[in-house]
Amino acid sequence: MRISLYTQISPRLETFFLEEWIEHHLMIGVDKIHLYNNGFLSVDRRYGRGKVWGKKPYANYFLEYTDAEIMNKLQTMVESFGNSVSLVPWTTGVECGEPHRAQCQRIGYKHCVENNQSDWWIHIDPDEYILSKKYLDLKEFVSAQDTEKYGAFTLGQKLFGIRTTTQSVRSITECGVVASMDEVGLTKTIICDAIVTFDIHQPILNPKCGTSKLVEFGDLMYYHYRGHFEPTMSRDEFENYKLLKHDDSMIQFLKKHGVTL
Repeated sequence: MRISLYTQISPRLETFFLEEWIEHHLMIGVDKIHLYNNGFLSVDRRYGRGKVWGKKPYANYFLEYTDAEIMNKLQTMVESFGNSVSLVPWTTGVECGEPHRAQCQRIGYKHCVENNQSDWWIHIDPDEYILSKKYLDLKEFVSAQDTEKYGAFTLGQKLFGIRTTTQSVRSITECGVVASMDEVGLTKTIICDAIVTFDIHQPILNPKCGTSKLVEFGDLMYYHYRGHFEPTMSRDEFENYKLLKHDDSMIQFLKKHGVTL
């Protein structure tokens, strides 16, 4: 069984957090991670253009570093993982030919699947981490499923505090409520390679290869370290936004893997 992960990255947002994210998903059974580099200029029909992405104006863009310095760090980090990670240029409106970031993600996903072999695929953003309260890793989860009947498994998410460079992302326990799986945009899907419609949340499976299954939160889900569900928020507004609940399930999950943060 081969499991591959596709994601699209913005180097200024992700480079300083990617190493932990890559280590986590390789640890839980992903065989290959494909990073599609969206470049240093945010181009988004909904949120505008610029070095700062309009959807996340509150985030840290590490503007004290030059593009060259960030790119050098990114390439060095990717190379440290050998053949387990690839880095592909994929700029909105250039390589993908679509001036809309979300659509560029979908086109990139299609390009990645069509140009690489894998039994199973998943798209997860770099601020999202998969975990299970029941299974040790993805391969154990998939092996326990009726894959004759199901060829896609849709995961729900739980919202956690935003990432910072002062602590491990997975050590963040401040959280909000579990998101409803009725809203497609709050889900991600593990799917076999027979994809007919590429979507970053719920891609559509060839019906000859089975149907989709909504996964119980305890079986498999993902934690989203973005801070809130609001589409935009200023840094001042964000500083006053607090998640008052706590959940250490990720820490307990890591202990099963012998990882201490």
